[in-house]
Amino acid sequence: MQNPFARLIAIAQLGCPFTAADGQAFFRLPVPSSGGYYILPIRSRAFRDWFYHEFYSRHDSLPTSREFHAILNHLEAEANQYDECNRRLAVWRRVGCRGPGYNPSGILLDLANPACQFVEISAAGWKTTAGPGVLLQTSRSTVSLPAPAPGPWPLAPGPLDTLRSCLNLPTRAAWLRCLAWLLSAFRPFGPFPFLILQGPPGSGKTFAARILRCLIDPSTPATTGSSPSTTSPPSPRPSPMPSAASPPASAPPPTRLPGPPLNPCCNITSAPCSSTSPADGPVPPTSPSAPSSSLFHPSRLPAASQKPLSS
Repeated sequence: MQNPFARLIAIAQLGCPFTAADGQAFFRLPVPSSGGYYILPIRSRAFRDWFYHEFYSRHDSLPTSREFHAILNHLEAEANQYDECNRRLAVWRRVGCRGPGYNPSGILLDLANPACQFVEISAAGWKTTAGPGVLLQTSRSTVSLPAPAPGPWPLAPGPLDTLRSCLNLPTRAAWLRCLAWLLSAFRPFGPFPFLILQGPPGSGKTFAARILRCLIDPSTPATTGSSPSTTSPPSPRPSPMPSAASPPASAPPPTRLPGPPLNPCCNITSAPCSSTSPADGPVPPTSPSAPSSSLFHPSRLPAASQKPLSS
């Protein structure tokens, strides 16, 4: 008599189960065209969608809920076996490293493209590659990064000059602070500095935050037509208690953008904070007649780590 789970086990053997450092079970699925790997949590919608698609394409039917949950339990048991090659492995999101975390020999930047490629950056240079030794997990909101192009660039200005012209920074010191924050975002471990953008309305703070976010980790927004960077924070003032004589007032509708951003690379899920820490004191009011040469500037790192930057 044929084993009723033989068809499901045959599909499960296309990849390799393993556990991450926190004990979560994952499934490593190879990409034959590039030599890369998809990293899917076993208890995830992405793995379920792949498994059902593969099963239907082979057998023109769907597994029952009981059969699918049985194969999930089987894969989790296989991933937790005492095999040092597949247990407690480091799984990264967008940025990883080779070697010790605080002194890595290479930094890995996940491009999140269909070929599962990543950029490996070391003291000797960088290269775009794919391979089994790196476990990079993506989510449903992750947007792929374009593969970097080698220089030199024949046309002036260079890429960094073009980026600086889009950020509307007033001084070279502000540009160096912004560049230092951008580079520190590619570190696999913290601590990380904060970038605070200050300026009057319409000075380009949100636009600059979106550009910087898209350079590091572009992603689709959580809600179409809304951006967390434009959502009004809740008021710190307590609401009055409703009385029996007056009905409770209805809450105003949430703030939303009129439509999705025009440029797909501007889709973000979060943005840098736009307020100062208590140590910095309150933000002084900005005069409406302030000159356009000082529209906004990125604030400092935390007070304990501030250092003057030479121009």
